[in-house]
Amino acid sequence: MFKKIKSVLLENRSVRQTVAKNTFWLIGGEAAGQALRFLIVVYAARILGAEAWGAFSYAIALAIIFNIVGDLGIGVLFTREAIKKPEIKDQYLSTAFFIKAAFLVFAALIIILTSPFVTKIEAVRPLLPLVALLLVFDGLREFGYAVNRAREEMQWEATVKIFTHALAVILGFAVLFVSPTPSALASSYVVASLAGFLLMVWLLRKDFKEIFKNFSKILVKPIIQAAWPLALLGILGGIILQSGVLMLGWLKAAGEVGIFSAAQRPVQLLYIFPLLIAVALFPTFTRLIRRGRMEFARELLEEAIAYLSAVALPICIAGVILADDLVLFFFGREYLATIPSFQILLLTLPLVFPAAVIADAVLAYDRQKVFMKLLAFAALLNIILNLLLIPPLGEIGAALSVLITFLFIYLFAWRGIKKIISFSVLAKLKRPVFASVLMTLGLLLGQAVGFHPSVNLGLSVAVYLAALVPAVDLWPPIKRWLKINEDGTR
Repeated sequence: MFKKIKSVLLENRSVRQTVAKNTFWLIGGEAAGQALRFLIVVYAARILGAEAWGAFSYAIALAIIFNIVGDLGIGVLFTREAIKKPEIKDQYLSTAFFIKAAFLVFAALIIILTSPFVTKIEAVRPLLPLVALLLVFDGLREFGYAVNRAREEMQWEATVKIFTHALAVILGFAVLFVSPTPSALASSYVVASLAGFLLMVWLLRKDFKEIFKNFSKILVKPIIQAAWPLALLGILGGIILQSGVLMLGWLKAAGEVGIFSAAQRPVQLLYIFPLLIAVALFPTFTRLIRRGRMEFARELLEEAIAYLSAVALPICIAGVILADDLVLFFFGREYLATIPSFQILLLTLPLVFPAAVIADAVLAYDRQKVFMKLLAFAALLNIILNLLLIPPLGEIGAALSVLITFLFIYLFAWRGIKKIISFSVLAKLKRPVFASVLMTLGLLLGQAVGFHPSVNLGLSVAVYLAALVPAVDLWPPIKRWLKINEDGTR
């Protein structure tokens, strides 16, 4: 029994089993890692207080933005090219690694040299050298993930992610107990990131064995030329997700940054779920389209949108109605001011969840230029909205800016994919919407009666699930695709 489980989860035996195995590890590793990281987020926010937590969050937002700049899209590019051209994999790996390392060091230097100008929050400036180190180690570790994905061995990526996040949590709790300061917490993140990078290198030691010998000058220009569109997509997405924190840091005090960050972090963790589903389904979309199986692609898209909507709606509703209790439970009374922002950001979930799959479908149809234009307009809109709304409304303005931006992306992405492939999900959304209405009534009734929030939530979720089943089922279109993939017939 143990050998069979080991074979299924650790070996690549067939196309179907490899896809299932990699999806399991990709989603499981990310979910476990982010759940661990959420523990230290909640604890640190409570221990540091809104102002110090705001300074730390601002510094981390800078690291995220510059990490995207330093990445240059090279990781995704390497994974694709290593699969397409295995004969030059070693040269591509070495050249891509040194290009990425150079860009990461350049981005780190920008952070350090521009530290007096990036924020008026004094507490952020001592954190920036640590943020620069975090940027480098995170970026190099993520390149290791790309190498691992080319090998289609996601179990090692999951191992490194869980190890890195677990170490960050352990060190974070320890340093905050001894010295509850943003610098101490940032130091624990740096150590954990370095350890994760070293573990990744050890696991991929065969691939990195001759990395200094295989560098090719000829490949430098083609890699940069091919990578920059992917980098631009990442930068635009990073601006949309992080500009609220950054512009609050420019226009307001650290306390408001901390309030907004406390509202934003749990919601951004939820964003990861649809992105992982989209990553898992993207190869299937691509193969179906390449083989001209448009009907199956349409069915899979419809089912995926319905499935993700059925997950997003109850989370959004429960979060908005029980926001007071959730914020009080996780962050404490000091963060009660975050409730309006938290509720507004939760309203983005029904937009972001299906939009993740819609965006992947656009990319699968090789229409990334359209998507790039959409993100460029959305990033510009987000910055303008922040400039208009943050001065009078503070963190609530930043949250409204995110909501309006995602609504813009959702509507135009939906319009774009409808021009490419004709699909309809209204029939599949009837039951999730009906179940959501019943859940809303249940939550409101439970509050009126005076049920404990946990009891109220449990009963309402039970009502939702009872009303939902059988709302969506992704298996039939996937099963049909797998049959095509194996024997070439319908």
